[in-house]
Amino acid sequence: MTTADLQLAEPPAAPEQQRRASDSPLHPGTDPPLAAAEIARWIAPQIAERIERAAWWPGHTLREDWKLGDYSVYALTFPAPGFKALHVRFVSEPDAAAMLEVSASNDDPHFRTTAPDSLRATLTAAGFRPGGVRAGYCKRLMVESREECQAAAEEIAGLVTGCLGYTGREPIEQGHTFGQRTESARRVFTLLTLRDIERLLRSSKLVVYARDRKAGPGFWTAEKPRFLVAPYLESWPGSGWYRALRFRFSTPMEAERAESVIELMRRRRSRVEMTAIGDQLLLEQCVLVEGGVTEEHLRLQLRNWRGFVAGVSALCRRMEEDAED
Repeated sequence: MTTADLQLAEPPAAPEQQRRASDSPLHPGTDPPLAAAEIARWIAPQIAERIERAAWWPGHTLREDWKLGDYSVYALTFPAPGFKALHVRFVSEPDAAAMLEVSASNDDPHFRTTAPDSLRATLTAAGFRPGGVRAGYCKRLMVESREECQAAAEEIAGLVTGCLGYTGREPIEQGHTFGQRTESARRVFTLLTLRDIERLLRSSKLVVYARDRKAGPGFWTAEKPRFLVAPYLESWPGSGWYRALRFRFSTPMEAERAESVIELMRRRRSRVEMTAIGDQLLLEQCVLVEGGVTEEHLRLQLRNWRGFVAGVSALCRRMEEDAED
C-alpha cells in the first residue's frame, strides 16, 4: 500500500495491481462560487467519510488482511491559480503513519519551485516538507480513529479552500485507489519507500522514531542496542523510491579492542561490514532491493542483522567485564 508518493510515484520497475474507484465530484463548482468557508463545511464531512474508508489503523476491521506492499490513496484534483491542476492526496498503508501530499499535475511546472513564496511558507508552517512525487510537499499524519479521520478531513478542506486557492467555480474531482505494489504470485519488491521501511520495522515489533531530518531519511530503534535503518540509492532525486536499505550501528570503543571484536565476529561469516574508526566500532550492512526481493527476505535480513548486533553487544560487555577483573 504505498502511501504514495502520491500518485503513487509509480516507476515502471514497480509492478502494481490496483482497484480504482472514481466518485462523482466532491464539489461540482458553481457560478457565482460559494464562499470558501461554506465550501469547506460542505466538503469536509464527505472527505472524512472517504478517508475513513481509505485509512488503515490498528483494529480497523476493513484492514485486517492488509499486507506489506498494500496501499490506499484518496485523491482530490482541482484547478488553482497558476496551475492547470493541483492534487491533494491522502495515502495510507499498514503499520505506518499516513501521508498527506500536495503536488501539481504532470502538465504543470514543479510545484515546489514555482508555487508562490507565501504558499510554500504556509505549507511549511503547517508541517509540510519538500518530498513526494512531482517535487511537491508532504507531511505525516497519525490517523488511527474516526476522530482523527475527521481532523484530517477538516485540514484538507481548509487547504483546498484556503492557501491552495480553489475558486469554487470548477469541480473538485475525487478518486480512491486500493493497490498492491508487489508481484502477486511471489510478492516481490523492486523498490522501497521510507514508509515501507517504517512498516517493516514496526511490524517486527520494533519501537522506532524518525531520524533527524538534516541527517537524511531513516529510523532509529528506541531499545538498546540502538541502530539505524535508512533507505539507500534513491531511484531518481525526489522520487522517494529506493533501490536498497542500509543498517548501521556504532558504539564507542578503543581501536585495539574494536579490532579484537572484528576478528572474533568475522568467524560468523556475516555480510556485515565492520570497521574501527577512531574510537568507534562501526557496523554496516546494505540490503539490495533492486532486482526483486520478497517480504520474507527483508524480514530475514532484519532478523539476522539484529542477531549480529546483539552478538557484538554481548561480546563487548564480556570484554569490558574481563578488563575490569
